[in-house]
Parts: sequence; C-alpha cells; structure tokens
Amino acid sequence: MKKRALSLILSLAVMMSFCSIGASASGSGAKYSYTDSVTTTLSKSGSNLTGKVDVQGYMGITTKIEIKQYLERRFLGDIWWPVDNGSQTTYSFAASYSKNYGTHGSGTYHIYSEVTVYSGSNYETITQTSTEKTI
Repeated sequence: MKKRALSLILSLAVMMSFCSIGASASGSGAKYSYTDSVTTTLSKSGSNLTGKVDVQGYMGITTKIEIKQYLERRFLGDIWWPVDNGSQTTYSFAASYSKNYGTHGSGTYHIYSEVTVYSGSNYETITQTSTEKTI
C-alpha cells in the first residue's frame, strides 16, 4: 500500500513539473483559438526511437509556434521519467518537429509534447502524449 501511495505521489509530482502558465489543455477534441491541430507520434525501428510533433495553426492568426518534445521512459509502474528532449521555435502558422533519439535500452517509451501557439503576445499551451512503444 505504501509503495502504491509513493508511486502516485511521484507520478503527480512529475506531471505537475510540466505545467505552464497560460491557457493550457490536453488531448484532442478541444477547440483552441490559435491552433487547428496537434499530432504527437513516436516510431521505432529496432531499438531506435524517433519522435515527431506536427502543429497546424490558422493563417493570418497564428504567428509563432514553440514545440517542446520529451522522450519519456516508464519506471515503477505508471511513473514516466524524461530521458531526452528537443525543442523548436517556428515563426509561422504551421510547424513540424522531428527528432531521432537513437538507440535506447529495453523498456516502454512515449513522447510527451508541450506546444505553445501564439497570436501576437497571446498564447495557448497544449500538451499531448503519443502512444507507447516497447523495446
């Protein structure tokens, strides 16, 4: 019981570390002011992992897109821990960021993305998680 409680507390602490100030929402199906779509994927070839985030804003509205991408590995049940990351800033209404993370040890991985989309000085932040891949 104590292990499960500790696991829950650690999971919450890790998730809260990814919070940011501003309009924030997770998942798909929500309507955003400056963002049409965000797609986060993780692909693998053997033990080689590649993360990709595609963002589509609105022409004439979206002015800048910041993408932060984290490769996370599962530890102790449901705790996800960042093992690598990458980022990109694009001054456009659309952006695509792909990063090859190379070879990693056996385990279960996913991509956690944090996308901040701007219209001038106003912004919204969208977080998303890819499907899991096991090596």
